[in-house]
Order: sequence, then C-alpha cells, then structure tokens
Amino acid sequence: MLNSRTCMRIRLILASIVLCFLAIVAYLDLAGMPQWLKNNMLRRFSKGDLSFDVDTLHCHVLRALDVKGLRVFTYGQIGQPVVEAERVFFKIDPLAKIRDESIVPSIYLENVVVRPTLIGGGSHAKEGAYTELDINIHLQKAEIGSLNVRELRARYQHNADGVSLTELTATLHNDDGALLHLDGDIWYSRADNVYSGEITIEGNPHLLVGPFRDWGMLFTPELISRFGFKASEPRCTVKFYRGGEDKKTWMANGRFWMEEGTYNGVDVLRADCTYDFQIGPTVRIFEVNPLLVVREEGLAFGGLTFDGSDGKRALEFDLSSGLDPHALVGIVGVMTNLVSTNVLFEVPYRVNVKGLHDINTPALSRISAEVDLGSIDTGKIQLSNVSFAWSRHGFVDSFDDMRALFCGGVLEGDGYLAKPADSDVTSAFFSGDWRGVDLKTFADRLIGEDAHAFSGDMKGHLHLVGVTGAANRHSWAGNGDLRISGGQLLRLPVFGGLTKYMGKALPGVDLLLSQTDASASYRVSNERIQFDEVRVEGDVLSLLGKGQCDFDRELDFAVELTFFRAHTLVAKIVRLPTFILSKLLEFRVVGPTTSPHWYPVNFSKDLWERLGLKSSDRDRPPKHAPPEKEQD
Repeated sequence: MLNSRTCMRIRLILASIVLCFLAIVAYLDLAGMPQWLKNNMLRRFSKGDLSFDVDTLHCHVLRALDVKGLRVFTYGQIGQPVVEAERVFFKIDPLAKIRDESIVPSIYLENVVVRPTLIGGGSHAKEGAYTELDINIHLQKAEIGSLNVRELRARYQHNADGVSLTELTATLHNDDGALLHLDGDIWYSRADNVYSGEITIEGNPHLLVGPFRDWGMLFTPELISRFGFKASEPRCTVKFYRGGEDKKTWMANGRFWMEEGTYNGVDVLRADCTYDFQIGPTVRIFEVNPLLVVREEGLAFGGLTFDGSDGKRALEFDLSSGLDPHALVGIVGVMTNLVSTNVLFEVPYRVNVKGLHDINTPALSRISAEVDLGSIDTGKIQLSNVSFAWSRHGFVDSFDDMRALFCGGVLEGDGYLAKPADSDVTSAFFSGDWRGVDLKTFADRLIGEDAHAFSGDMKGHLHLVGVTGAANRHSWAGNGDLRISGGQLLRLPVFGGLTKYMGKALPGVDLLLSQTDASASYRVSNERIQFDEVRVEGDVLSLLGKGQCDFDRELDFAVELTFFRAHTLVAKIVRLPTFILSKLLEFRVVGPTTSPHWYPVNFSKDLWERLGLKSSDRDRPPKHAPPEKEQD
C-alpha cells in the first residue's frame, strides 16, 4: 500500500504531465509546431508521389491541424506547385487507425489555386511508393485552371491506381454573377493515363469556355459561345474520356436541355438533344441526334453531324422543320444567302432538308429539300401556297417544280442561282408560266398603278437568264409572251395620250375602249425588252404596235390604230375603206411608262389645230428614232 505521501507525489507527477501536455498543446495551437517537428511531419507525408510544404502548422487539441500557406508538388517537380492554399484545416481522428480508417477523414481549404497542367509534371514515383489518401475535401474560393470555384465538396482518393473525385458537388461562378453547378464523379487511371467521368451540369455553360480552350477542345468553346440563356438554366449530362497520346483525345456523350434561350441569335422556346463528340489530333466529330427545337411557330427535329477531321469542315444533316425559314437557316448556320432578311414568310412552314454542306470546299456540297410555305412576301410580290423542290450541287442552287398562287392566279416554273466562291456576282435562270392572274391585283402590287378602273386576266410565259447586279443589266437575255383577256387596258396611264387625242377626234370614243384583249411576244437583250408585235384588240377599235422598253422604263413604240378585231370577217370587210383613216391614226410613243408622249405621225397642222390641240405637241421631237417598219 502506498502511503499518502507517495500518492501525493504520483498525483503531482501526473498533474505535471497533464500540464506539460496541455502546455504543449496550447503552444502548438498558439505558436504552431516548431520547425523540426513540422519538417519531420512533412517528411512522413512526402514519401509517395506527392511532397508537401507549409508556412505554419497549428494543432488544435489533437482534433485538427490548421495549416497556412500549403503547397503541394508532384514527385521530382521543380517550379510552381500543383496546389496552393492560403489556409487548410485538417480534421484528425487519432482512433481511426484502430478502425482501419484514414486518420485525416476530411480537409477544408480556402483560397485555393490548382494548376491542372502541372499534374504529372514531375518524374514518376517508384512503384508502390504512391501517397495513400482517402479523405473528404471541402474547398471554398478556389481557382482550378481557368475555373472560378465558389465551393466544392468531394471524396478524394489518391493511390497507386490513380486519383478520383467522387460524390462531387461544385458551384462555379464568374464576375458577372453567372453560376454553374456540377454533380458527379471523375477518375484518373495511372495505368492507362486516362481521365474519365460522369457529370451533370446545370447553369450557364459559358463558364466552361475558358477551360475547354485551355484543354485544346477548340470546337467546344465555339459551340458553347453560340448559345444565349434567359430565365431558366440549361441542363446537361456528360460522360467523358480523355486519353491517348499526350492526353489530347477527348470523347464525350450525353444529353442537353434548355428552355427560353437563343442559338446563333435565334430565339428558342426549348431545345433537347442527345450528343456525341470526338476530338483528337486528327479527329473532330460532333454529332447531335436526335435533336428537337421548339419555337412559337412550330418545331424542328432530326439530326446533324459536324466533321472537322483532317482539316475538313463539313456539316451533314437530315431535318424536318416547321420553323420560319429565317430561324431554320440561322440555327443550321448555312445557306444564309438564300433567305433574304427583306423577305417575309407566313405559316404553315414545312421544310424537309438533308445533305452535306462542305464549308471549306463548297463545290462538294450536296443538299436537297422539299419546301412548302404558307406565303412569301418580298414587298411587291406576294406568293401564297408556295411549294418547290430545292437542291444544291456545289455552287448551283436549283429550284424545281415551283408552284404558287400569284395575284389570284397560278405561277409555275423552274430556276437556278449559281455563285462561285471566287465571284462577286450570281448567275440566274428562270423559266415559268402563269395563268389566271388578275390584272387589277397585278397592276396594284407590281407597278403601283391605281387599279380600280380596269381589270382582266393574264397568262404568259417567260424564259430569262442573266447575272445579278446593276452593273450586269446588259447580261440579261430571254423571251416570252403575254396574253390578257377581258381587260380595260386602254384605261392604263400608258395609254393616256391616246385617249386624249381620240377623245378630241371622236367624242365618246372612251366608251368604245372599255373591254379589250391584248397579246404580245417579246425578247430581252441589251438592257431592253423588244416587242415584235403588240396587239390590243377591242370590239370597235384595236391597236397594233412594235417597239421597245428599256430597263429604265423608257418607251419607244410605233402604234397604229385599227378598227375591229383582227382576223375577223368584219375587219377584213372594212380594211380597205378604213385604210386611209388608219394611216392618219399612226402614233409614236416615247417617254417613261408612267406618262409617255403620244406623237401623231400623219396628222396635218390644220387638222391638229381644229381638234383644239397645240401644234407644239405635234412638233415635239421624239427622244429616239422610230422603230423601223416592215415592208408590205
């Protein structure tokens, strides 16, 4: 039995030990570990492929280590550390070894900088000498490459097999306040030198443009930059692989979804797609299939593949669209020259298009489409119930089986546009027929005349070829014919001079000019339309003429007034008695189509003045030489 004195000594010794221990703990907490102890601990942690250095290390009652100025290097690395942290808080569990668990179950880090490009920059550790870590990490205010991380939590494992971040959740941000949330798992295999992972992304993917560019995925930043996001945040799932020689091969697949955003400046209510891409030293393939795009006027669905391998830039697609053609062309990003912003389209829209568009070598492009549109409005020309087949072969765009309702009638035809890549002009061709076209509507829309005073039905044919552009007007050539039935043609302003003279010579003659038919054949060349024969026939009076109209709407015609319709029995009977009178009713017509000058050729001056017309009108010289008359 120990006497009381001995017991007292033992108590004093134990109390001294406890006090010393507490003093040491307090010292380690307040002043930090002494240099020799800190170096010894760092050597124990730096036996594997990672080495550590710190500025200060404080111990909090053996439950945590508070580190300031942490730097982590890979084995044999010289220069900047892979990881820097302003402050690190290690949670310590001294009894974890008994449970065969990590003595450091979690780490909290603040103001962290991670340099992914330096990972693996040192020499490889000896086999079996890799640092063994299995901890939960919590980062706040971190820079991982060009990623700005607001907060990150994950289980971090580091061993001879590789590195993994599982149960990962992270929030990225930028200076504009945009956020991006990540959830998933990432692995690195040392044996295969491969990165892989499965991640769900929700938020603004523009925050990933910098990292993708740093990782050599140049097409992906370009693609992401085309998107704009409004109220809702897009979502994306991705399963990726990065490996190959120098870790330059990327493969990924997943699904993308967004609402109320834009793509290439086109408003989209919803977009949903499954994607698959490969990016490597010689391979760049991006496939989207299936794809669904929804807008107010309709939806588009199908698939497309971009191939940028070996320097190519080719887009292959197969789409069915109910979108406005402006929106469809804007989304696909090709064929923009075919859809002018000055042309308006109305529902319904139906476009089925497929083919290959070669951006680098347009001559290899092959595209075909079937198009049905509710209407096309160019401002002067309005077409409804439009349908045609369109195809592109290299530089040539063909429009076949065109059909549309035009001014109450039907327009049918074919045509093409051809524009080589090294040319500033476009060659064009059109061949078409029209029938049942309402003259009143046509005059009102196309030539801007007040059409309430006349009517009629038109039909005709036009064959025209040339080169676009004001400087190339001389290149246009073609031919055609025109027929008008039941029209009040002589009420058109172009005949105003005739009605003035005839009204003086034959009072009440305007009543005889009401219903007329017309026919004309013409040729287009040298910046003018040449009319070989123009007939305007009425029941009592008719006109026979020939001449030309240039592209500036300047007329130069020789016109003869005859009685009754040609090729009728009455006309043949009265032809001889009225021959002299017909010769007196020959006119020259010169000047603009809106107000041409009618010049009587064979009226005498006395007769002219007796009719109450000024002789100055008769004596006015014509602008052009009269057309040559054919010899009888």
